[in-house]
Amino acid sequence: MAIDSAGNFNDGALRFGSQVLQIDDVDGAATDYIADSFSLSRGSNWVESLDENGRPNKQHGRPTIMTGSAALQLESAATKLPKLFAEFTAVDASGTEVDLVVSEVGDPTTNDGETKVNISFREVLN
Repeated sequence: MAIDSAGNFNDGALRFGSQVLQIDDVDGAATDYIADSFSLSRGSNWVESLDENGRPNKQHGRPTIMTGSAALQLESAATKLPKLFAEFTAVDASGTEVDLVVSEVGDPTTNDGETKVNISFREVLN
């Protein structure tokens, strides 16, 4: 049984809490953003072959590029937004590090003193 410095109890290797993502901001400065939500999807693409009657008789599946989205909490309303095409590293649900690139940045919103921005990202292939 372990109690950390913040007073949290954790009796195993259960991962909990928000992920901190270091992403370059629009000025190119490395900035830490807290991911309130983080979603990463692994999809597939399928090709089907049809017989002479138009019924599928063969298929081939292949993986597609991983894509995802996150809601990032900004330290303050003055914190600059993430830079489009900025590369960063995140940890997926299995604990594996994944290299990603920002593909979309939304407008920031402020509610009850918290400023957040939604981003989308894609897997870096090389």
